[in-house]
Amino acid sequence: MLIGNESSRSIANATGLSIRTIQNRIRKLEADQNIIPKKRGRAARNNIERKREIELLINANNALTTIDIAELMPEEHKCSTTTIKRELKQMGYTRKRLKSIVVARNSAQVITTRFVFCNHVSFLRNSDLVYIDETGFNMHDSRHYGYALLGNTPFVTVPTQRGRNVSLICAISVTGCIGFKLKIGAINTTSKHDWIEQDLRPVLSDHRYVVVMENTRFNHSSTVESAFRESNCTIQFLPPYSPQLNPIEEFFGVVKNLFKGIQPRPNNSQELIRIITEILSGFTKYSFENYYSHMREWMLKGIQRNEFI
Repeated sequence: MLIGNESSRSIANATGLSIRTIQNRIRKLEADQNIIPKKRGRAARNNIERKREIELLINANNALTTIDIAELMPEEHKCSTTTIKRELKQMGYTRKRLKSIVVARNSAQVITTRFVFCNHVSFLRNSDLVYIDETGFNMHDSRHYGYALLGNTPFVTVPTQRGRNVSLICAISVTGCIGFKLKIGAINTTSKHDWIEQDLRPVLSDHRYVVVMENTRFNHSSTVESAFRESNCTIQFLPPYSPQLNPIEEFFGVVKNLFKGIQPRPNNSQELIRIITEILSGFTKYSFENYYSHMREWMLKGIQRNEFI
C-alpha cells in the first residue's frame, strides 16, 4: 500500500488499525527500523532462583527487613525492595512480631529431657492428668490494642499505682478448673501446702491422679510433695522451657484476656480478687479437651525430638 502511495486513512480502513498507529509504523519503516512492536514490561526472567535466595535468607534470620535482604542478595539476583516485597507475598511470607527464644530452650539436654517426659506422659489418659501452676495479676493489666482515628493514639486509663501483685495458684483437669487460691503477694510453700490440704485434697481423693507441675525448687519442697503423696497422687515435673506441654498456660491466657476486658477497671486489690474469682468460677465445670489436645500435639513433637518454637 505504501508503494502505491496509499494514504494513512486508506491503510487504516483496510487493516482496522488506527491512523496514529499506521503513521508510527510508516515512520519506523522509512527510518529502516523494526516495525514489530516490542513486548511491554520488563523482559521475562526466571525468578525461581531469586525466590530461593530470599527464602534461604529469611529462614536463616527472621528479623531481616526487605532492605537487608536486598543488600544480602547475590549479585546475579540483585533486585529492588519492591520486587522482594512482591516475591515474599507470593511465597506466603508476612511480617510479624518477633518472638524471643532463649538458646537453652532447644539445647540437646532439654530436648532429651522433653523426650523422656513426653514418652512417659503420652501413655496416660487425659482424665489422669491434673496440672497446677501460678500466675499474677495487677491493676495495670489491660488490653494492648484499641481503635482510634488516623493520627490519634488509643489509650486506656489505669490507676496511678499498680498496687500489689495478686497471685493465683490454680489446678485444672480435663473437666475444668478444680481448685484455685488468690492471694495478695506471693504464694509461698506454706500457703501452697495449706491450699493443697484444705481445698485440693478433697477433690483429688476420688482418683489416683498424676499431678504435673513446673520443675522448680519451690515445688520440690518436702511439705508440698508429702501433701500430694497423702492424697494418693504421683508428681511429674515439666521439662524446662516447655510451656506448650502445660495446658493450664492456655487457660491462664483466656482468664487474663477476660480480666483485661472488664469495665470499669478495679481500683484496689480486693476488687481485683473479686473479679478474677467470678471469672474462674465460670470454669469449674468446663471442658478443657481443646487445651489437652493442643498439649498432645506438642507432646508428639517432643517424642519426635523436634524443636519447640
